[in-house]
Amino acid sequence: MTDRARFGVEDRAAHPLELFFDLVFVYAITQVVSLLVHDLTAAGFGRAALVFWMVWWAWSQYTWATNGSDLDDMRERVGLLAATAVTFFMAQSLPDAFGEGAAWFAIPYAATRALSLLLYWIGVRDDPIYRRAYLSYLPVTSVGLVIAGVGGFVDMPVRVSVWAVAIVADLVATRFAQRGDWALKAGHFAERHGLIVIIALGESIIAVGVASAEAERNLTLAVTIGLGVITSCVLWWTYFDKWWQKGEAWLAAEPVATRGEWGRNLYSWMHYPLMAGIISLAVAVEEIVAHPDEPLDLPVAVALTAGIALFLGAIVVNAWWARRIVLRARLVAIAAVAVTAFGLTSLTALAVLAVVTVTVLGVAVAEYRAQPLAHVAT
Repeated sequence: MTDRARFGVEDRAAHPLELFFDLVFVYAITQVVSLLVHDLTAAGFGRAALVFWMVWWAWSQYTWATNGSDLDDMRERVGLLAATAVTFFMAQSLPDAFGEGAAWFAIPYAATRALSLLLYWIGVRDDPIYRRAYLSYLPVTSVGLVIAGVGGFVDMPVRVSVWAVAIVADLVATRFAQRGDWALKAGHFAERHGLIVIIALGESIIAVGVASAEAERNLTLAVTIGLGVITSCVLWWTYFDKWWQKGEAWLAAEPVATRGEWGRNLYSWMHYPLMAGIISLAVAVEEIVAHPDEPLDLPVAVALTAGIALFLGAIVVNAWWARRIVLRARLVAIAAVAVTAFGLTSLTALAVLAVVTVTVLGVAVAEYRAQPLAHVAT
């Protein structure tokens, strides 16, 4: 008889080993930030978005895998520890992804993805329904990881196109997977995504510290640092005050047959722009801390606006898709940030950051006061 308590009915909390595994993704996120800081061009934004998708998708696959696994099983525990080591090499080589050392990124990346598929198989092989879903997903996603590995051995700019094809293969694989029965543990799945959001927000605070390390201590620096940290804190609030719980409740309310689709849409897909927004914001704040008294350069204005729009907008899309809820305060805030960053060009970078902080704080206050979703279960 199939153990449905293990495969999707009985929920569980994140395992300490999963939190340890996430540490290598902290490193990968810092590497993406560094990559973008040193190339604030249109091509640089595009390359950072592409390589971050690859990092994000690798992390996401482990979250799906461990959702159906038992990390007290020695084989699965050793497998995840091995993946931690391989993923570290992927993260360490990330700055060379578009340079001459691309193979040093591509090979551990493909190995990281392959280990996630192996870990997944160990976890679900005894459940016939889950196993069938896994086997529907395996062929196409395997093609994607092979293409990603090959991309490390071709020259630029062809490499970008090859990796874009690998990403398309990943997306196509999720369409095949939709046909399967993915009995996701909603609490575990939501918690894992909440934890990685915290990690990324932590990186945005680290970016403030790094940018200010060598700066002269004065009142302007103190105010700029304070605004950067407060903005990260308020973004935490706008996610965890209710939307984290809402996502979990929406996922748990779905029958097993459609839970995989909802997990894919609400989390695997829409948390990518949310996380990319944190990275973009970290880059913008780092630049503002370095030059608070100067007007915003266009690339910094783009990074700042994109950061807020992607973070707040991801939840706008989720709320509309899940329950046709329109989050007007977030839409107004995105527009206000764009107008400030691009329209009020006479403002200093510090003044723009102050407006952004107040605007995001306004979203948090408006949503808290409205309490439209106090009954989280709907």
